[in-house]
Amino acid sequence: MAAEAVIDRLMRLHHKELAQGITRRPINDVKYNTWYYGQRVNGDAFMWCAAYQSWINAMAGVPMDIYPKAAGVVQVRDFFKQRGRIVQQPKAGDYVIFIFSADEHHIGFVEKLEGSGKFTSLEGNVQNRVMRVRHREGDRGIVGYARPEYDKIEEDDMTKDEYVDVLRAALSPGFNTVNEWANQLNAVKRDVEEIKKMVEELKH
Repeated sequence: MAAEAVIDRLMRLHHKELAQGITRRPINDVKYNTWYYGQRVNGDAFMWCAAYQSWINAMAGVPMDIYPKAAGVVQVRDFFKQRGRIVQQPKAGDYVIFIFSADEHHIGFVEKLEGSGKFTSLEGNVQNRVMRVRHREGDRGIVGYARPEYDKIEEDDMTKDEYVDVLRAALSPGFNTVNEWANQLNAVKRDVEEIKKMVEELKH
């Protein structure tokens, strides 16, 4: 599959999440963490900027040997560093890696270059929501840009376990009422139809 097609799929998923608004639940109690940890969690120990990016990749069908399932920014950085995939000039589809201190990290998906070293990034866990943030190359904390090998992805490159992960993410545990499950199921149906449409568009 062409890298551009994978990046386009990722962009669409990011933009859908961008439109969801502020999370009203307890701090860090978000579906991205539920997917990663296998149960609902909350509190300061469960920052979710990295889990969000992993969730987006899983939903887009990006296999874990291209982008890791991770809840830590350092883990993501090391994954790409070991593969020689950390670069110093961004392009759309890269991941901007921020290391501010030993305990403060962040990650974003490079959406668009705006010229003069400026770019926009789609990021989770910003003011308790998914947001578009503007940066400039060389901003404090930026240590590089991770560049996945999207062009290595085949049309059906996910393993059985990865498919199961996606299904678990779509119907995440921790919801207690029939209405909550019904709402989730309807959302899954809409997502399936949207993904089918995206796949058909990519074939043409």
